[in-house]
Amino acid sequence: MSSIISKYPPVTSVAIAICTWNRASFLSQTLESLSCLLSLKKPEGVNITVVIIDNNSTDETQSVIEKFASSEFCDGTNVTQLKEEQQGHAFARNRAIQSCDSDLIIWTDDDVLVPADWVSKYVDAANEQSDVAFW
Repeated sequence: MSSIISKYPPVTSVAIAICTWNRASFLSQTLESLSCLLSLKKPEGVNITVVIIDNNSTDETQSVIEKFASSEFCDGTNVTQLKEEQQGHAFARNRAIQSCDSDLIIWTDDDVLVPADWVSKYVDAANEQSDVAFW
């Protein structure tokens, strides 16, 4: 039996997807850590889009997202704000997938502090293992 191994082209675009629901204070901290990443360790030649999916929050989540999107750290970084009214993490993730047109989607939760080299490590791994589609 033979198998066909596809090689994916080098990564030139990354979507960072964050699903959230009523966790504005946690999301704020996550986006702050992401701000450091965007200003310090953005991979050269890679376009980054931050996709934030609000899963019908009733707290201050929307204002946290708007503050992040208009911050100086996002200068040159596309921020996409999505609203998913159907409650549930799977619905929010599927909404993100439908909206992304990137070579690579990297998921994180709304309560995670990402290290500065986080995106670079994923881009390096995807480029080094161009026959892998999912980790």
